[in-house]
Amino acid sequence: MRSAHWRLVAGVLSFAAGGCSPALTPIDAVTSVWVAPRGGCAIRADGVAWCWGPNENQEIDASGQYRLYAVPLSLPAPVTQIGRGTEATCALLADGAVHCWGPDIRSAEPRRIEELTPAAELLFGWHEVCALGRDSSLSCWTKDDLRARRMFAWPEVKHVAGAADERVCGVMVGGTVECLRLDFLLSGLIDERPRAVEGLAEVESLTSVGGYFCATHTDGAVDCWDGQTPDTRTRVLPPGSKLEFAGTPDYYCTRDADGAVACWDGIYKETRPVTGLSRVTSIAVGSSFGCAATADQRALCWGFSDGTLGNGLAEELNRDPWLATPLLRAK
Repeated sequence: MRSAHWRLVAGVLSFAAGGCSPALTPIDAVTSVWVAPRGGCAIRADGVAWCWGPNENQEIDASGQYRLYAVPLSLPAPVTQIGRGTEATCALLADGAVHCWGPDIRSAEPRRIEELTPAAELLFGWHEVCALGRDSSLSCWTKDDLRARRMFAWPEVKHVAGAADERVCGVMVGGTVECLRLDFLLSGLIDERPRAVEGLAEVESLTSVGGYFCATHTDGAVDCWDGQTPDTRTRVLPPGSKLEFAGTPDYYCTRDADGAVACWDGIYKETRPVTGLSRVTSIAVGSSFGCAATADQRALCWGFSDGTLGNGLAEELNRDPWLATPLLRAK
């Protein structure tokens, strides 16, 4: 399988070099990978974010061109986190500032969010973006007003995640989970405050994709729920499972202590190992595809995806959805 993997890599490089695209090479020095439902970004050790995928709405840059391979973003400081909601793409910079861009904020160039205290983490709702501040305050803004509004202090929260149905949830210091509705909070009509999710305890981490939240417990078990019904949860993985979980109940991946990755596909109803990977340090999952960062600072992607794997190829050339290929950039 290893030889098949590198034959595919060689085919990717030769195809790109021989066609209209420039010659491509794998991205190195990758420290983390983030993915959207389609496409994503890799952050290198120098803080530059390299992004790929759909760009017709200027999600990546002003060109509007679909990016089959990764291109660098131009931002005023190193990037520590990047993400995309329905309204905009936003990047959190090393100095705590946040810059956003996209058609819904009427700017293809990154614009700084004003009146924002230094941020530690970003989360995305349906019509708004929020930041958890380094002072544990939650601030939000919308496409119509790029000035941050400080909503309240959340002193016991250690990590937050947002879903596209206006819900925000946070893992608390004691391992419980609290959630609230952003639309209620921003309207000012209801005194919305975080409420504990009953029966959910000993939570170590929280992820969100689309309208789902998934909580990983300290014993390795994973529970997922639709953001609108936190009291109706599905046990996706039993205790004693994997080191890291990412995805939704329909398509998810796990990473074990040895750095191996396996994924569950809801269409074929099976779990299979992802080949072409070794020593994986983190994973990220979109709509039926995933990406990984490795200990040797590479980024690789796999899955059922229409040209959103960042390897320079369209879907019809991706024959094996369980084979990871390197994320590529122009030489």
